[in-house]
Amino acid sequence: ALQGMRFNDGRCDRAGRFFAGTMLRDMAAAAPAGALYRLDGSGLSAQLVDGLIVPNGLAFSPDNRTMYLSDSHPTVRQVWAFDLGDSGRPANRRLFVDMNQHPGRPDGAAIDIDGGYWVCANDAGLVHRFRPDGRLDRSIEVPTAKPSMCSFGGARLDELLITSIRPAGDTSATAGAVFITRPGTQGLPEAPWQP
Repeated sequence: ALQGMRFNDGRCDRAGRFFAGTMLRDMAAAAPAGALYRLDGSGLSAQLVDGLIVPNGLAFSPDNRTMYLSDSHPTVRQVWAFDLGDSGRPANRRLFVDMNQHPGRPDGAAIDIDGGYWVCANDAGLVHRFRPDGRLDRSIEVPTAKPSMCSFGGARLDELLITSIRPAGDTSATAGAVFITRPGTQGLPEAPWQP
């Protein structure tokens, strides 16, 4: 492994298996040195997906049969879908969304009860919802340029909570804020880690 690596974006699938991606700290180097791993009771897995620059957008379909993963580096900007079998090994990688066709870079993501993939469009001030077939359903404006992660919350999981990044030197009141909206759908409970 290269020096200067770190983890970026992690989440449990619906079975409680924890997945996380790694990246080189120096994002400007654009090194495809990152990989996706799974942590379970026997420790850290071998690389499950490799060649990533900035792994992001981890999410799992309601039936846990599909895993979503993106690379948010400006030279990539893609979201992939993988089959996720009972073994927890992603397979059959395929393009789900080419964010080069939409505003923003894919950052953190969440899934709603209908399998809609909500992804923060970093640098565009938007959160996009893509249908399970990859078609853009709608976009929600966020009053800051860099939304970074979204998650469903509230008593009925009908609120979309959106975090944002405050870049160095940005003194605007909304950069780095957390926003809450009601998008008209519900999320799913997050599964706790099952070692």
